[in-house]
Amino acid sequence: MHFDYDIILSYATEDDTPLSGTDKGWVSNFRKFLITLFSQISKESPRILEVTELDDVNTIANKSAVYIAILSESFFRYDSLLDNLKQYADAAQAEGNLELSGIGRLFKVVKQPVNVDAHLPDYEDLLPYDFYQIDPRTGEAKEFERFFGNQAERAFWMKLVDMAYDISDFIYSLSEKE
Repeated sequence: MHFDYDIILSYATEDDTPLSGTDKGWVSNFRKFLITLFSQISKESPRILEVTELDDVNTIANKSAVYIAILSESFFRYDSLLDNLKQYADAAQAEGNLELSGIGRLFKVVKQPVNVDAHLPDYEDLLPYDFYQIDPRTGEAKEFERFFGNQAERAFWMKLVDMAYDISDFIYSLSEKE
């Protein structure tokens, strides 16, 4: 199966607001680091289509091998983002390749605590990748905002490495299925 892109990266523009002390937002940093890791694993730079609520996308199904949704309260406020995600996942489900070898084709990146299953009940079996940490003392959720340094940032990198390998493995499994 040929795809125009390796990855569709879907997110609300609010989730890419520049972080304190930097000119890049959370999604921009995530994308940059994902490209670096994926390129090291697969020996190729991924072709990525970014889709936000500002984009007018008619058909998204079968445009890419995988779909990464940066899930947050902002994401779920936009019907267009939800519609694109569901269109993609429903088409993959109909083809029988929404999940291969235990890895889902839809990568749910949970940027902040949000009830993903309430918004996406048809895809609750797909593993989410939580990119936030709960402070054990206060019980408050904290998004990873700094990407180098202490324990919280190491947790970000561990999740991102796992995800990059899963994406690479899924793309390989999908090409083997052909």
